[in-house]
Formats: sequence, C-alpha cells, structure tokens
Amino acid sequence: VAGIVVGATSLQTVPDVITAKNFLVVDGDGKPIAALGKNPSGGGLIIYNKEGKPVVSLGASVYGGAFGISDNDENPVVVLLTGKDGGALMILDNKGEVTSTLP
Repeated sequence: VAGIVVGATSLQTVPDVITAKNFLVVDGDGKPIAALGKNPSGGGLIIYNKEGKPVVSLGASVYGGAFGISDNDENPVVVLLTGKDGGALMILDNKGEVTSTLP
C-alpha cells in the first residue's frame, strides 16, 4: 500500500490552468488573505490585513483600472482611477473627505 501512495504522489503535476469563478485564500484560522473574483466592471483583487479587513484593492473600472488603499478601519485613504480624460489620484482623510487630488 505504501508503494501505491508514493507512486501516486509522484505522478501529480502542476496544472497549466485552474478555472473557477472566484478564489479566496485564507490563513490557518480561516481569515481571508486575498480574494480574486468578479466586480461590476470585470475582475478584481483584494488583499486583507492580519485581522481579515480589506486594505488593498485592484480592479477593472468603467474606464480602465482602479487601485485603492484603505486604513485598518477600512476607510479608503488613497484612490487611483482611470477616467475618460486620463487618470486621477485622490488622498482622503479618515472621514472619507478628499484632502488632495492630482491632477
């Protein structure tokens, strides 16, 4: 029996493609670490902190791509967006109010 188990494990290969509707990576306690899936404009990636709160997001938007960074209370503090006239960078305070923008 041991020979069969060893032989079976040595035949495993890394697949070229894994297909799924969503992916969720969790730690040993089941808290999310990263999520990859669909958003209203296409696809998105979310990175979580050690408490399981989303702190980084990257995804498709209506005009292209979007990137955001949130604090540990899940308040967005940096947002980078594409728009029909180019890109924009916004810095927000912990109340969600824009403090700086480019352009």
